[in-house]
Amino acid sequence: TLYQTDIGQHLLGDRSLVLGMLGGGGVIAALGLWDDLRGASPRLKFGVQLGVAVGLVALGLHIRALDLPFLPVLDIGWWGIPLTILWVVGVTNAVNLIDGLDGLAGGMALFALAPMVVLATAKGDHVLALVCLALAGAVLGFLVFNFHPARIFMGDTGSMFLGFMLAVVTVTTSTKRGAAVALVTPVLVLGLPILDTLLAIARRAWFGQSLFVGDKQHIHHRLLDAGHSHRGTVLVMYGFAALFALLGLGMHFQRNLDQGLLFVGALIVAGILLRKVGYAAVPADLASGADFAAAIRERNRLVQARIDGMADGLGHDAAVAQVCEALFDVAHAAGAREVEFIVSEGVDAGMVRVCRWPVRGSGAHGIVGPDAQERTSRELAVCREGGPVLARLRITWDHAHYHDAAMPRIESACRRVAPRLEALGREAPLVSTG
Repeated sequence: TLYQTDIGQHLLGDRSLVLGMLGGGGVIAALGLWDDLRGASPRLKFGVQLGVAVGLVALGLHIRALDLPFLPVLDIGWWGIPLTILWVVGVTNAVNLIDGLDGLAGGMALFALAPMVVLATAKGDHVLALVCLALAGAVLGFLVFNFHPARIFMGDTGSMFLGFMLAVVTVTTSTKRGAAVALVTPVLVLGLPILDTLLAIARRAWFGQSLFVGDKQHIHHRLLDAGHSHRGTVLVMYGFAALFALLGLGMHFQRNLDQGLLFVGALIVAGILLRKVGYAAVPADLASGADFAAAIRERNRLVQARIDGMADGLGHDAAVAQVCEALFDVAHAAGAREVEFIVSEGVDAGMVRVCRWPVRGSGAHGIVGPDAQERTSRELAVCREGGPVLARLRITWDHAHYHDAAMPRIESACRRVAPRLEALGREAPLVSTG
């Protein structure tokens, strides 16, 4: 060779870093691939992520002290172990949760990796800087084809792998062979995904939703609902990611009082901008108080009870009418006014069943709104994950009785009845009942 850098020797000399990044990253990528191809349960994903995080700690890649701004270094001892596990699992899922639009997760990762390159170089860890640069280059090349309208997609394979690598890189970049961790820097660099995840956890807990079931209330969904285009929403998110990245770098290199005031001011500006684009405003259902939230939690409990009871009524001899009635029961528990069940022509000639319930004078399950005459409708596909559409479920609520919290559970019910409906289509043509 013309020039020997010894990078390979340095990289192989740090076996904990190699095993942690490559071994752990490989396991996380395999988990994401399985989820994309076959579908993995939330508990399986959480269990594997937890196991990988524990493995990182066993290799010695964990936080030992905190170097908080304007305060002396705090030795946290064994508390660094659960903190590292929480950080790895949390960041892995934060990037996965924010992967809802073309180019979004990749761009968030790119803005997080750039400050890590600067920090690693400043600390003299050129090997880690090259790892970050290689990962950033791969992401940038991917974004060329992933930005809206996307020609290739990341899936859970890419988003969970990126989240895991960012978690390891931020801890490793900050620790530099066991030194104190300036935790505020990686927290700020990954500020937007972390903020979105914390708000999602709080929102689902408030309304009694499962923490593992997705919804349509993430930051990018709220921006789309506020009228921003697909590209415009992604660019707004890029802007906030860049702001948080600059704040993270500033807090690492400057720790005087002036920098602290600038930091607080920048956070205030970021909060104002988030409110302007339609995210930081308190949702009307959340602002309506604890009684409303209690009613939503009770409704979700009833819906889940109906779904759990499906196993008793949908055995191998269940007819299509029983499949239909099971979905009607779930929709009724969710406060629906009308449900239409339409079997796809590929399964049958087009069976249609409709069920309507009378108006509830006091509101469904105690949920009362300003105008019961307005209607909200949603149409869901009854199918396996990634499989052909076997039927459609069109549900209509009085506007005052509708809440997004029920939708993930109803979608789960549709997936649960799909295997039986699929079997009925194979056994014999479904009989149209009108």
